[in-house]
Amino acid sequence: MPPCLITKSDGGSIYHSRDIAAILYRKATYNFAKCLYVTGLEQSLHFKQVFKAIEVMGYDWTDGLVHVPYGLVSLDGAKLSTRSGNIIYAEDITEAEREELINLEEALDWYDMASSDGWSEAEDAKRRVREILLEKSKKSSDEIELSIALAKRGDLENLYIAGCGLLRGKDGWKLQPERGEKFLLEAIDNGSAEACKALAHLYLFCPSPSFVSKEKCLEFCDLAEKMEGKALVEMELLRELIKNDLV
Repeated sequence: MPPCLITKSDGGSIYHSRDIAAILYRKATYNFAKCLYVTGLEQSLHFKQVFKAIEVMGYDWTDGLVHVPYGLVSLDGAKLSTRSGNIIYAEDITEAEREELINLEEALDWYDMASSDGWSEAEDAKRRVREILLEKSKKSSDEIELSIALAKRGDLENLYIAGCGLLRGKDGWKLQPERGEKFLLEAIDNGSAEACKALAHLYLFCPSPSFVSKEKCLEFCDLAEKMEGKALVEMELLRELIKNDLV
């Protein structure tokens, strides 16, 4: 093995000296059992020299220093290089994969699989599928579609999301208060005080005049406070609006 140069003739540091300093810092700071360096194959000699230098310095934990080399990675026919700017970020790769990931029907198939008795961590699996898909959704309408589909499968967390989504009428969706009300009422049956508050607002501010009901608004103001076990400022504001005939 060629000699490991630690400093330049003018006393300046080089890669070897900086990596040795970094290893000593990491050992002192984290007391690692293993320290993995995942780099290109062409740096194998460099790390052999650095690890040997640490050993020669008298440290007895050099077995925990491991170089994990990989082959040549190219982009558009040229070697990836941070220095030259020919790089691709991991987030770009994962985003591209996410875009192609799965359509709604495929995702729901996975969700159903996660709901089966064969999965030991079914709830975690279902939650993860849901998180991936909601993150993938670029448009509110996509998110509403997904939430409705999950709600219909008995996913209680999405009853409230689906109900509110149908009330907002975003991204070209027509306002659907009746459908939104149905999901929110089911969410309330499953203990969602937030759904109760949403319905109180709906019954007072719905753009469809035929759906507005001050009596129902007051009813759900009372129910929301009962479910929360305390008086709620936002519900009191709705009561004041009705009392003073401001809506």
